[in-house]
Amino acid sequence: MSHTPEPWSFGYVPPLEANEHRAIACVNACAGMADPEAEIEVMRSKVRRLQDELRNVREQRDKLIVALSKAESNAIGGGE
Repeated sequence: MSHTPEPWSFGYVPPLEANEHRAIACVNACAGMADPEAEIEVMRSKVRRLQDELRNVREQRDKLIVALSKAESNAIGGGE
């Protein structure tokens, strides 16, 4: 499929709808990709993996906060 070469720009036009802005940004972001669909799927997979890692880190943080709070309470109150 052929289209106007990148980079696309807004130029002097009336304000565009949000979807048109996104379409222009998408075309410019994908410029030079051999297979944009495949590359985007790889990026989505990496984002999902990072989201899972972040969720795990947050869970660990929350457990450590609870443990620290208990340890502080025990130290102040003389222990259980």
